[in-house]
Amino acid sequence: MLAQRLLRFRPAPIVAMTATATPLVQKDIAMQLDLRKPKLHIHGFRRTNIAIEISEVALPDRPALARKLLSRESARPAIVYAPTRKDTESIAEALQSIGRVSPYHAGLSHEKRQGIQRDFQAGKLDVIVATIAFGMGIDKSDIRTVVHAALPSSVEAYYQEIGRAGRDGKFSRAILMHSYADHRTREFFIKKNYPDIKVLEGVLKKIPREGVARPDIRSSMDASTLDNALEKLWVHGAIEIDGNDEVRSLPKAWQKSYLDQQIHKEAEVSLMSNFAQNATSCRMLLFLHHFGDVSDKQEGCGICDFCLPLGSLSKSFRQPNAREQAVMVGLLKLLDLQTRSMSISKAFQNLEASLLVSDRKLFDACADTLIRQGAVTAKMESFEKDGQPIIYKSLTAVGPFLEEPNWDDYLILESQATSEVKTYAPRKSKAKSKTKTPRQGASRSKGSSQSIDEIDDPLAQKLRGWRLRTAKKEKVPAYRVFSDKTLSAL
Repeated sequence: MLAQRLLRFRPAPIVAMTATATPLVQKDIAMQLDLRKPKLHIHGFRRTNIAIEISEVALPDRPALARKLLSRESARPAIVYAPTRKDTESIAEALQSIGRVSPYHAGLSHEKRQGIQRDFQAGKLDVIVATIAFGMGIDKSDIRTVVHAALPSSVEAYYQEIGRAGRDGKFSRAILMHSYADHRTREFFIKKNYPDIKVLEGVLKKIPREGVARPDIRSSMDASTLDNALEKLWVHGAIEIDGNDEVRSLPKAWQKSYLDQQIHKEAEVSLMSNFAQNATSCRMLLFLHHFGDVSDKQEGCGICDFCLPLGSLSKSFRQPNAREQAVMVGLLKLLDLQTRSMSISKAFQNLEASLLVSDRKLFDACADTLIRQGAVTAKMESFEKDGQPIIYKSLTAVGPFLEEPNWDDYLILESQATSEVKTYAPRKSKAKSKTKTPRQGASRSKGSSQSIDEIDDPLAQKLRGWRLRTAKKEKVPAYRVFSDKTLSAL
């Protein structure tokens, strides 16, 4: 443990630095390093030259919107982040008409990826459509636009990725397209990467204390799923894997740490979903609050889609019609009667009962207009129900209702009346899963990759030998060097 190694340096001061740690992660770092009552210095999260826009856009409409956003020369160079290799290819194809565009993903050869990076940095490419694998080693200061064609994995990842825009200090944009489908996709991948604990327990039962060769572990899972299960068991201390690819079970409690990590990953997705849905404040202020940057002056950025709606490129606004004006007046009068804040759902129910509005999407559009105008303040709050945190938006009138507003100053989001608005909450406890444990005595499933031990080929055996030697040298399980599937493909 690093904290034990630091003891030899005491009483010298210990400084721990990180780029994008939330208050929870900051606390965990201090605990892991055994820092007693550390002084926290959290600042520098504000980016003054990036105009952030977040728009709810259906999946089929995103390539066309990306093309519209990047059609102006001033919007390039640009990075478009897409969730899958297939998406990078299809979006890049849709953007070919605007300039020099290339997809970038892990499926390309190393030489191809290196060439794309060099061309982008040299200005020979205008737009890169990439998975998150792109950008970590890129030092290009003049990126004008970063577009997310799907919901990022976390608020921290989102902040880091938009930070690749405008490093030269000039005005830049970061535009996120999302919908409820993104949240469901993220949930799917979490369930795939973090299977039900009963699945891991089923695999663990097949591993004796005296050990077994990893290829001999019999399971109904395909090879990649089994490798993932073994990795999770190894990371959380349930098994050990030596350099010879021998797997042994260990008498260690591992379930709690696994469940904690699983729930943490789910919470990251929920926080990102709620961040995207949160139209209650300046986008940059939401970042500052998320990272705990209280040293900032806490003023709006003045350029995001909340602070400057008419400056948005991904949305269109108009003045409210008579029906929408009536809903907004009704909401202002309702909030004026309250002695404390009211949840947005409760406010809708009140106006619905008075027959003023029956369309929730229309009501939400009107509420967001009042929030942007400063006539109503909004806050994301939560409470617990049946052990589950429920996140909701509360509304409060800024002042007493005196007269009908000057509607010339009010703007309503034109497309929001037909958009889907949902709120997501991370779970606290694990519900019973219907996932079945692997069948006892079953071999690999149909379609699983052939074990490299079963391939009668001198090259395959040389590769396996190299993998074992490398694993011993690096002191990691052999499959962490290369999986059987990769070696078989080679």
